[in-house]
Parts: sequence; structure tokens; C-alpha cells
Amino acid sequence: MGLFKRKKNKKQEEIKIDLYQENDSVVEENNIENNQSDTNAQLNNKTDEEIIDETIFTFNKILSKNDRIITEYYTIKILSRIGLKNMDFNLQMLSMEKNVNRIKKDCFDLNRIISQLKNGLNYEREGILKLYNDVNDLYAFQNGLINQLNEVNSTSYGHLKISTVSVTINKTHEELEKLYLNICNELKPFNTFEEASEYIYYNSGDFIDKLINTFVMYVKESGNEEYIKQYDRKYFLPSDVVISLDIKEWIELYNRLKFVLRLMNKSNKTTFLSYQELYDTFEAKYAVLMMRADNNR
Repeated sequence: MGLFKRKKNKKQEEIKIDLYQENDSVVEENNIENNQSDTNAQLNNKTDEEIIDETIFTFNKILSKNDRIITEYYTIKILSRIGLKNMDFNLQMLSMEKNVNRIKKDCFDLNRIISQLKNGLNYEREGILKLYNDVNDLYAFQNGLINQLNEVNSTSYGHLKISTVSVTINKTHEELEKLYLNICNELKPFNTFEEASEYIYYNSGDFIDKLINTFVMYVKESGNEEYIKQYDRKYFLPSDVVISLDIKEWIELYNRLKFVLRLMNKSNKTTFLSYQELYDTFEAKYAVLMMRADNNR
């Protein structure tokens, strides 16, 4: 598929970045702290209230890291199509999914018990000690998952273009999960990732035309004359007829759509919810194309 091949002696237009930058990674935030659990003898010298306070303190540390961990997991999952897969890559992905699901479930269950304690429900000493041990076990398990995330990133992902990684930046893990499902829907009708990306590249003209018209309508609904004049159809695309876009044009359109969407969300009294599905579909198509382009350079 020639349209995705890297041209020789052509300056790269996109900045390369590390997916898992060391100074911004969840691993650095955690620093893989050693869990200094008290011995049973030390616990015997503490009151129930002291043990509960320590348990809640540790549990809050777990919760503070969970969103970032799950976000990292879904980022890896989305970009797994272009990971430098070794023999156990798929096993690692399955293992991470199982571990993330366990942390979600355990946090939900433990949070319910801790909420009961905070609301004054009395627990026997044995139940308090069990809760203490369960929370500390989960804390250690969480650190193990952090190590696993770091290992997959360091061994399976090289330097990726900003145009590829941008689809995952500044998203919550709920938004990343939604993006992952939308990408799966784009790939579902096809036998291979390459087949899907080729189809999207050559057959998205009508969809893009509808998307641009929708955004222009959205801007008009704001009633802001300055925006209406500036963000017309020609702002998004120079041509009135859309047959197909090259990769550079996809990147430019994506950046402009994001900019206008962010601008309108700040100033527009109307809501974009009625158009959100169209944009989400576009973003999934864009992600597929960028991953294919990145995988072929």
C-alpha cells in the first residue's frame, strides 16, 4: 500500500516522542514504594482506631494512583496494534487486562467496607485486621501492575509520532475505553488492520463531508458572528469536494476539529452532544490511519 510507505530523504513533519516518558510516568509517581507493613506483633500493640487510620491512608494512596494506571493501560491497549510485539506480548496484554479488572473489583469492594467504617459501623478486631491485610495486599499488587505496565512500554513501544499519540493525550480512562471500542468497531468488518486502514483512507470522503457540514452548523448555532465568519467550511478544508485526504490533510483536519471543538465548548451555550458520535467516529478512523502510517515508517 504505497500511500503509507515512508518516502526517502523526506523531512519528518511530526515530532517523535516517547509514549511512556520517564519524567511523566506513573512509575515515577509511585517510585515503587516499599510497603512497610507492620508485623503481627506490632499490630497487637495498636488500637483498632490506629489500624483503621493506617488502612484508610494506604487505601487512599491506592485510589490516587488508580486512574492514572487505568489510563496507561487503555493507552497501551489502543496503541497495541503498533507495538513491537515479542513472543509473549499477547499474554502480557491478557494478563494486564485481568490485573486491571481485579484492581477495579477489589477497590470497589474495599471502598464499600471502608465507607461503612467511616459511617460508624463497628467491626470486630478480626475483621479490621483482615481489612488491613487485604488493603496492603492490594497495594503490593498495584505496584506489581505498575512494573508490568512499565515493562510492556519499555519493550514494546519505540518512539511514536505526536500525530499518533495525540489521540490518547488528555483523556480520562473512560474516554480512552470509549475510543478503544470505537476503533474496534472500525476494524470489525475487516480481516486485517491493513485492510481496514486502506478502506478508511480511500472511502471516507462522504463521511468527512458530513462531518465538516456538521461542525459548520454547530458553529452557526453559537450565534457568534466572528466564529461563523472564521470557522466556515474553507477553514476545515480548502476544497468543496472531498474524495480522499492524504495523511497530512487528515492530521491538519484533526487538529482543526479539536481546536474548534475546544473553543466552542468554552463559549457555546448549545451542546455538542448531538454531534459527538460523528466526531468520535472520525477520531477512531484517524487513530487507525495514524497507527498504520506510524507502523510503516
